[in-house]
Amino acid sequence: LYFSRILTVSQYGEISAFSAYSSILTVIIGFNLYSSCNNAKIEFGRSVDSYYSSILTLSSIAFLGFVSVSVILIKPLSRLLLLNEINLVLLLLHSFFLYVVIFYQHINTIDFKYKNSAAVSFINVFGAFSCSFLLIKYVMPEYPVTAKH
Repeated sequence: LYFSRILTVSQYGEISAFSAYSSILTVIIGFNLYSSCNNAKIEFGRSVDSYYSSILTLSSIAFLGFVSVSVILIKPLSRLLLLNEINLVLLLLHSFFLYVVIFYQHINTIDFKYKNSAAVSFINVFGAFSCSFLLIKYVMPEYPVTAKH
């Protein structure tokens, strides 16, 4: 709500589009594999950590693939998504980071470590808001859309 007060309608629309793209890419980059962890806990028992590691490795490889394709096709992708090149790179980084956070929270939920999950949620929300606010207000006031991400 606060960002709607300090950004123009156009800037707020760009941030909304960025957030939507990020949500879609988060699912695509991670292949939504964290959802398979529910059954893995039952099937693999004590060796479930190696399964989790494999999922993160596969997701990291997918992320590197997306980055490689994006670097090669950065100009057409920027035009297609209506994002500048810096925001496109930030979109990929943000999406992967978001996937890792969701994955970690999901694992904590499976292991009944709700305090860890809640702490990560709090840090993620508070940290993202604080960084965005500081970047928009003081560091990059002339580029608020880039600063938000």
